[in-house]
Amino acid sequence: MGLIWTGLAWVLLVLGVALLAWALLWDRAGWRGRAALRCRKCWYDLTGASDAEQGEKPAGSRPHRGVVCPECGKGHRSGRSMRRTRRRWGWVLAAVVLFAGSHAARVAPEVQKRGWGAAVPGVVLVAWMPLLSEEPGTGLDGFGMFGGSAALPRASGMDRLVMKEIGDGWYWGGRAPEQRLGWVSRRLLFLLARTECVAVMTDGTTAKGRAYKNAVTKVLHGGMARETERRWAHGVAHIEAEPDRAYGPNELVRGNFRIRRLVVGSYTLSGSVGRHLVEYQGFSPSSMRFNGMIPTGTPQQLAAHWIDRFLWDNTHEPAQARGRVYFEPEHPFGFAEPDGSGGAAVKLHYAVMVNEADPGEPERMAMVATIERSVPVQIDENRAMVVDQSSGLRTILETNLRAELTVEYDTTRKAWVPLVKLRWVGERPQDQTVLFGGMVSVDFVRQGTPAGQGRALLESRHDQSWWLVGPVSTGERRSELTTRPGHRKHFSGEVETNWILPSVRDHTPHRLMVRITPLQGNTPRTYGGLWADRVYDGMLVVPLDRWTLDEVRRYIVNGTVPDHAMP
Repeated sequence: MGLIWTGLAWVLLVLGVALLAWALLWDRAGWRGRAALRCRKCWYDLTGASDAEQGEKPAGSRPHRGVVCPECGKGHRSGRSMRRTRRRWGWVLAAVVLFAGSHAARVAPEVQKRGWGAAVPGVVLVAWMPLLSEEPGTGLDGFGMFGGSAALPRASGMDRLVMKEIGDGWYWGGRAPEQRLGWVSRRLLFLLARTECVAVMTDGTTAKGRAYKNAVTKVLHGGMARETERRWAHGVAHIEAEPDRAYGPNELVRGNFRIRRLVVGSYTLSGSVGRHLVEYQGFSPSSMRFNGMIPTGTPQQLAAHWIDRFLWDNTHEPAQARGRVYFEPEHPFGFAEPDGSGGAAVKLHYAVMVNEADPGEPERMAMVATIERSVPVQIDENRAMVVDQSSGLRTILETNLRAELTVEYDTTRKAWVPLVKLRWVGERPQDQTVLFGGMVSVDFVRQGTPAGQGRALLESRHDQSWWLVGPVSTGERRSELTTRPGHRKHFSGEVETNWILPSVRDHTPHRLMVRITPLQGNTPRTYGGLWADRVYDGMLVVPLDRWTLDEVRRYIVNGTVPDHAMP
């Protein structure tokens, strides 16, 4: 049936083009035996009258002004007015009717499926998009699956038509309708999108934002956008980044980070904080919309809840710790720098990565755009951390710290991971907090050898770990320390085996020690996001309890873990 409609559309289109060409171009002066000069009112042949007035003038010269038609009395002031093509406007109207019939035959199958909205040309839908509503909630019209839709603002009939026909399936995660945007519609779409406010265009809770997000995504996923249009669209994002408090000099700035992109779908933001790579996985619109229990409240409260949930993309930092993905409200921004006007600001720079692999192929991430923002930061000089390398602080730490080597199972890597845990055995300081950390290793130290010069049996190769000791808070055990890994893809205190074992026997006098050495360099340290009054920036050597050299050797060679090290 669709083939019949398609054939009828082509027949009517060809007939319309032929009729239009005949009505506009066929009856031309001097063409196919017609008079070269004619009256523009009654089309009487004026060639003889013009020659009589010109006399013996050379052929091809312009006629005198004031040639009067002997048939109807119409005066002609120039030769151009007597060479006009005769247009048959009645037949032009008939050609327009044929064109309308051709369009109707082409969209007839879609009209049968989706209704009369499918008959509206795509270029009309795109041209109407700047006039769509910008009221929050109009883009969620018909969102009644959870309740609260009665209090949502109602979209107008034209708003609903555009949102439905422009490609609604991309927004809700389903299959988009058949591509309706032709070459002219696509160019007009990106031309209009460049003139819109980014905050409005990326807001999927409004009718205008939802239509733009759907249409642009539809063109990009269909592979019908130019390279410049593609890169521009992927880089369009509205970001709100706000530090949660004032920060001290050289302190890692954290805060609330929210983003909504123009393009619908999953993506990855990749950046760096200090010497660490940070990644955020995101999806637009928020995939959190279907998670959790249905909220309760008045219709107005429910409507405000769903508008807020759909307003921002769902972004999170994936962590391998214990194999779970968590959502952290405070994102690390970086380190503040002077902004040139007496204040300070932190610069955000992220690369937008998307998966360009076809369905069924391995993941192939590619950078499609970059996003840069400058976030003002309030600097509190009283929060400056004092670096302390004194031997007195080292003695206090080494005297009160004890180390344990345990294993924990990581469901992401599907393996038991060895890690070093520290506990505090003395009185906790009550007046200030102390931060220490660095690269961790479990060392074999011969008797008579300085504690910091042993042979590493296990060591951390990925990143530094940090510990914070201070006053005991409510509900906290006195031996617990606050600990953070420098990079969230690893456990705090995680170590790896060193296959170069020392050639010694158990009866050789020796000690097993844990060595913590901070890396030195010009790159600012994140300290895992921790803050303290003092930072010990030197090496620490702490005794390792309960393990023997033979147990360490069996773990390295065979992976055998003693019972006292199991969680």
